[in-house]
Amino acid sequence: VRAYSREAKEFLEHVDKSPEELKTLDVTEYLNFLEKRGFKRTSIYRIATGLKRFFKVIGRPDLADSMPMPKYESQFKPTWMPFNMLLKLFKAADLGLKRTLLMTWYELALREGEVPLLNRSWLNRETGDIKVRRLKRKGLAEDVISIREEAFYGRPLDTLLEYLDSREDKLDAMFVARAGRLGSRLRRISQRTVAYYYRQAALKAGIDPDVYRPHCLRHSRLTHM
Repeated sequence: VRAYSREAKEFLEHVDKSPEELKTLDVTEYLNFLEKRGFKRTSIYRIATGLKRFFKVIGRPDLADSMPMPKYESQFKPTWMPFNMLLKLFKAADLGLKRTLLMTWYELALREGEVPLLNRSWLNRETGDIKVRRLKRKGLAEDVISIREEAFYGRPLDTLLEYLDSREDKLDAMFVARAGRLGSRLRRISQRTVAYYYRQAALKAGIDPDVYRPHCLRHSRLTHM
């Protein structure tokens, strides 16, 4: 939010016009200005996307629809893991929190940032149904997905229940990690820690985490469905 706000402010300061006076040409010239300043194509695309939403918010949908969008192609190709590689990854992760987290992440086809959002109270222990909050709105902001009882790598629902039953804390967060001085308190796990657990297990399993990035768990589950 801070980044989008700052970039919208910088755009308005550059064109020196009120929102009502803006024209498509103003946006085109600003994006060309950013390119001449040496901004990367990915940054210009992100700024253009933010401006497009900004124009809709301020009541200029005509400008949002007519503005040019720079061509952008992700430098990362979507990757997915074959079954034998996933099995190595799960076995390399430590029993308990780390292995359970990776298995649940895969089972629910989550994005990296959606893993920390899971809550214990969202899980139906009998059916394995769990509510998932989506960060990117491609339809519903929340979905209900089922965790399988049996999979090629074990029993993911039982593994999750065993992990939850082993905890003595009352936090609603599905996954928790120690924080504070000497790990004196528990808190909801962070996205950074989620990514670290993935990288740790991947390296231990002999998988290059820079080729098979964390997001490939989501791609793998959707590919295997």
